[in-house]
Amino acid sequence: MADSIIIFGGSKKTRQEKAVEFTIKIFGKTYDWDSMSKNPDIRIIEIPNDKKSIGIGDVRESTKYLDEKPFSGKHKLLVVNNANALTREAQNALLKTLEEPPSYVTILLLTKTLNDLLDTVVSRCKKVQLSIDRSDKSGSKEAEENSYIKILSMKGGERLDWAGEYSKEEREDVVELLEKWVAESRQMMLDSPSKSGLENLKLLCSTIKELENTNVGLRLKLEALVINFG
Repeated sequence: MADSIIIFGGSKKTRQEKAVEFTIKIFGKTYDWDSMSKNPDIRIIEIPNDKKSIGIGDVRESTKYLDEKPFSGKHKLLVVNNANALTREAQNALLKTLEEPPSYVTILLLTKTLNDLLDTVVSRCKKVQLSIDRSDKSGSKEAEENSYIKILSMKGGERLDWAGEYSKEEREDVVELLEKWVAESRQMMLDSPSKSGLENLKLLCSTIKELENTNVGLRLKLEALVINFG
């Protein structure tokens, strides 16, 4: 069942859920994201805690792992979470394996967009696109508490408290929330244009760009964002 597949779009959670679906189909057993790594025939590559990217060393170690026969069954699975964090060198090191994985291997690359990957990587993989829901119509208490409108209704101290707490989330989750705020902000601008709304939108977009492209601290950046909302 050799395959190389890119799962893109959606949110980090939905990409992981789709990876779990593939895992259940491949191994014929029930898994969730946390239990997958307990199977010796499944390897998940994550961004190291002390780094911003996945380097060539991580890829080379994993391709050697794939060259070994399965430990307990007929299949092996490699999942690259946040494949967009693979360095250019790491992606190039993965090319041959993506094009011709061993017959017992499936490789899943999870990424926000295809633009984050080299064309040579994308061309060697099947694609599974997930829908992106920026509106967050779940109606959950958590969604309501973290909405753009809710933050705007808070006083300065409350905003800082919120930022301190939410900065404990993973960077990608924070970026996804801010992208939902962009959608909310744009809708508010359509309904009732204002100078402060436009400035908030510009601030949101610049903050997202910084979080995606630099190592700026999450807490400090979130605090600066929410405290400067008009």
